[in-house]
Amino acid sequence: LEFRRVLFRSAGAHRGRVVPMKSPAHRRAEGLTLPELVAVVAVITVGASLALGLNGREIRRERINAAAVGLSGWIEEVRRSALKAAPCTVTINSNLSGAASGAVIGTAVPQPAPSGASAPADACQSLSPFRLPTEVGNSRVKVEPLSDASFTFGVLGTVSPATPVEKEWILTLLKSNGQSDLSRCLRIRGMMGFVEIGNRDG
Repeated sequence: LEFRRVLFRSAGAHRGRVVPMKSPAHRRAEGLTLPELVAVVAVITVGASLALGLNGREIRRERINAAAVGLSGWIEEVRRSALKAAPCTVTINSNLSGAASGAVIGTAVPQPAPSGASAPADACQSLSPFRLPTEVGNSRVKVEPLSDASFTFGVLGTVSPATPVEKEWILTLLKSNGQSDLSRCLRIRGMMGFVEIGNRDG
C-alpha cells in the first residue's frame, strides 16, 4: 500500500500527465509519401518557371528602356547645345533589321552661322554620335522612323522643318528569332522640340 502511494505521488510530480506508449506496430513513419513528394516538386517547378518568365520580361523591359532613354537624353543634349551656339542638324539612323549594342543610331552636325562664318567651337557639344548603350546586352533594337530621319534644332531650340509637327521613331527590342518584342515610341513634339517617350507594349 505504501508502495502504491509513492507511485501516485511520483506521477503527481509530473503534473498528473500520463504519456501512452505506442507499440512499434502503431508508429507511423515520418516524412512525405511519394504522391505528396511529386505534388511538392510540381508546385516548386511551376513557381520557378513563373519567376524566370517574369524576370526575363523585366530584363527585356530594362534593355528597351535604356535604348529609348539614352536616345532621348542625347537629343535633348544636342538641343541645349543649339540654344547656346549655332543650329545643329540631327539624323536618326533607321535600322529595321536590328542594331546591336554600340551601333551608331544618331549623329549631330553643326550648321554654319547665318553670316556664313564657321560655327562656334561649342556648337553641338554632343558631336559624338549616339550609340546603343551596353545595357542593351546581347539584344538587338530595331529603329523605325515614322517621319523625316533628319531635322534641325535652331538657336532658339525650335525644330525645322516645321512639318510634320511631330517627329517620331519606334524603338523595338527584337527576339532571338527576329520577331518584335517590347517597343518604345520616341517623339519630338511641336516647334519647341520637347522630347517624349511613350510605351507601345500593348
